[in-house]
Formats: sequence, C-alpha cells, structure tokens
Amino acid sequence: MITRVMTLNVADSTQTLAKTMADEGEAGGLLIIAQRQTSGRGQFERKWDSGAGGLYFSLILRPEKSVVHSSAFTIKMAEVVVETLEKLFNINAKVKFPNDVLVYNPRAEKWQKICGILTETSTTAGRTEWVVVGVGINLNNDVDKKMDAASVKKITGKPVDMEMFKQEFFAALSRRYYQWLKSVQI
Repeated sequence: MITRVMTLNVADSTQTLAKTMADEGEAGGLLIIAQRQTSGRGQFERKWDSGAGGLYFSLILRPEKSVVHSSAFTIKMAEVVVETLEKLFNINAKVKFPNDVLVYNPRAEKWQKICGILTETSTTAGRTEWVVVGVGINLNNDVDKKMDAASVKKITGKPVDMEMFKQEFFAALSRRYYQWLKSVQI
C-alpha cells in the first residue's frame, strides 16, 4: 500500500501537494508526512491547526474502484484511527460521521476532536483516477485552548512515541485497505 514516503519539516498542506502530484501522474502508494503545516485544511476549506507534535499526512491511492466505493474510504481511515488510539493508549474514541474522530476527555468530561480526515478524488466516467486522503491527528501537539480539541498527550498526560504510533497505525491501515479492496467489486 505505502511504497514511498516523503517527509517534510514544513509544508503548506500535504493534501494540496499530494493532489498536485496525483494530477501529474504520481503512482499510488506515496505517503507525504509533514512535521508541521502552515495551511492545513479540512472539509469545506476549514483551517486545521497543524503545530509541531501532531501527525499530518496525505496518501495517494489509485484503487481502481467506482466513485461510490472510493467515497467510503474516509470511514475506513477513521476506524483505523479509533482502533489505534484504543489499542495503544486505551483512549475511548469514536467516529463522528463523516470525517472526524472524537475522544472522551475525562478531565474535561466531554468528547473532543482529536483527528480530522479529508478525502478528495479525481474521477473519469464514474471511475476513480486517484484518491488522496489527508489526516491530521493530535498526538503531542498543544491544541488551541479556544478549540474543543484534545491530543493524546493532553488525555494521557505523557508524550507519545511518534515512531511507535506510526508503525502501528500504518500497519493497521494497510490491513484495512487490503480488506476493503477485496470486499468491493470494481
């Protein structure tokens, strides 16, 4: 699934870069990770705070599926985020349809956003040319106090081993992606 990784210290938006590269013919499997984004964005062009310590990435996929099936991949991605947060940190997490992950913050006694997902596609005649899925997960970053958001560090009180998280997360994502490919007809 992931065939190549591009790591950047700073990017305006991994999503914008990945879409441009996909349009220019980049093969599926390219993962673009930024330590920080200056113009991270979510659904409806909403700004995504992307300070150092979070995991910000976009992944180019070429699944050769109909548009109907490709649009469901956002939920699959959110399920992997929930699964990883629960497995590694025992954090109570849930998918907020259509593209967010919320965690229960016992200190605040409420559900808060920890992850946003943006999936964009290019299609021709009802067939998917490419899918770019962008994800921002609050891990060790300090979240804006004015926003109703949380980070793993804020919930657990200790920093996350970023490499361990990425290893577990991308392994689970790969498993889920191949299951999804097998489960839907072209």
